[in-house]
This record gives sequence, C-alpha cells and structure tokens, in this order.
Amino acid sequence: MRKFKLMVSAVVAFLVMSCGGVSVESNEVFGDVPGIYKAIGDNTKQEIENAKGADNPEDIGKAKEAAEKFEAEMLEKLPAAIAEIGGRDVPFSGESDADFKVESVKVAVPEEGESTLALRIKVSAAREMPVGEYAMDCANGARALRDTRLYFVFLGEGDKFIDLGSINPFSDQASESRFTPKKSAGATFAAGELLTEEGSLVYVRCNQFDFTKFAKIAFVSEADYMNLRRQAYGF
Repeated sequence: MRKFKLMVSAVVAFLVMSCGGVSVESNEVFGDVPGIYKAIGDNTKQEIENAKGADNPEDIGKAKEAAEKFEAEMLEKLPAAIAEIGGRDVPFSGESDADFKVESVKVAVPEEGESTLALRIKVSAAREMPVGEYAMDCANGARALRDTRLYFVFLGEGDKFIDLGSINPFSDQASESRFTPKKSAGATFAAGELLTEEGSLVYVRCNQFDFTKFAKIAFVSEADYMNLRRQAYGF
C-alpha cells in the first residue's frame, strides 16, 4: 500500500503548479530555464508529502493524465526561455591550463524549437602551439587535438558548488562527441588564434542540478577537478 501511495504522489506531483501554486524563479544569466525545472522538482517533493495519505486507486489514472498534460505544457515553455537568453555572456574566472586562454563563454544561440540549454566556450592558444593527433603523438610542446581537456566548475552565489564540466578546446562539439578539428596534426596554432570558430559546446544539466542561483563558471586544474569530482560524486 505504501508503494502505491508513493506512485500516486509521483504522478500527481505537478498539479499544484498548474493551478498557480508554484512560481518560476528567474536567474540573472540563465533566465527562467533553471527555474522551470526547480519549480517542477519542488512541486514534486511537496506533492509526495501531501499525497502520502492517498489510498484511492481510482485516482491514479486521472492524476497521471493531468500530470502528463502539465509536464508537456511546462516543457513547451523551454524553447522560448532558451531563445530569450541566446548569446548572453556567462561570467567566468580562473585557468585550467596555462597553454590556453578562455576568450568568452556565452549561452549558445539555439536552433528554432531547441529545448536544451547549452553554452559556447571560445578558447585561444596562449602561445605558438604545434598540434598532434593524440597525447602519445605529441612532443616538443605540441598539444593533442583529440584528448586535451580543460576543466571547470559551475558555481552559485557565494561560490556554492553546482556541477562540474570539461571541454576539448579543439572541438566545436560536446565533450566525447565526434568532431573535425580546425587544423590537422602537424600544423601550428599562432599565439592568440582561436582553436575553434564557434567555440566548444557544453550542455547545462538544469534537469539534474539546481541552477537557479548560478553565478559563474570557474576554470580549474585537472587535479582540483578530480578532487571536486570525488567529493561531489564519489568517483
């Protein structure tokens, strides 16, 4: 019976918001996007508490239908919320690797109907930089096109930890995705030259972490990143 009660609470979790019981909190950088997800999560928690005493199995079908309708309506708001902030500057600080300079971090300009928040991080070579395909191929100051990483942390107000991330600065795609580098192995980037024209792509996991208090991105060393990852995720 307890398991059934929790199922009921889960499927009716969105109903209060549809009646105006939950407001969407706006973030200075990411607008309403993280607030949409947080409102859903907060409402879910509240409805779980409110519905613990429910024991009428006939209510579950109606609640499930209403919850699915509400969720669809809320998700329909995301493309407009993302389009509104496309191109917005994202504050950043710190350094991940002295060979690279982060030139800008911006909210990616979405394609029409896009419902996932993403960033574009433009990075330049901090020195004249020959490149090889992989780290094992690199010598004499060359850097690897395929397995170089820069690390960062998403921070909220008061430098509160939110989430971690990394990019391959030579890729204009998301981490681990296939890409065609701007230059081939054996070529050289001039000091100050952008490694990609569009910037590396990063998806912001607002559906998994609370970004409503997001303040900035801080670039960190690999050692600091690994330490933070162990503390946050246990591996």
